[in-house]
Amino acid sequence: MSVLKLLKSKPMPDKNAPEYKERYEREVAYGRKFADVSGISWAARKLQVFANNHRAAFLIIVFGIVILCFLTNLSRLVISYRAAEGKKAVAVQRVDSALEKKKIHEMKERLYYLEKQDRHDEED
Repeated sequence: MSVLKLLKSKPMPDKNAPEYKERYEREVAYGRKFADVSGISWAARKLQVFANNHRAAFLIIVFGIVILCFLTNLSRLVISYRAAEGKKAVAVQRVDSALEKKKIHEMKERLYYLEKQDRHDEED
């Protein structure tokens, strides 16, 4: 399929076009039936009644949720940026430093056991 053919594709069918009208009405009916069975239409009605009766409260709740989500994302972004500040080394450097720390720890353990053994030998 050529790019030109993709760009000149058929336009979306109009819902009132005779060849698509029956299909459109059938799909709308299925959608309404699903909304009734699943309870989506009931919840939407209740939400609409609440929004109409308490306009200011509804707007405060909706924009409050949006602002809360934005601030949460912003704080997570700052936390991850701060956590990554000290880790700018490449993977090889991190592995080398971890191995070096392990070697130092092993050497300290050996030294501790040697000193402990020397003290034990001196006591005998």
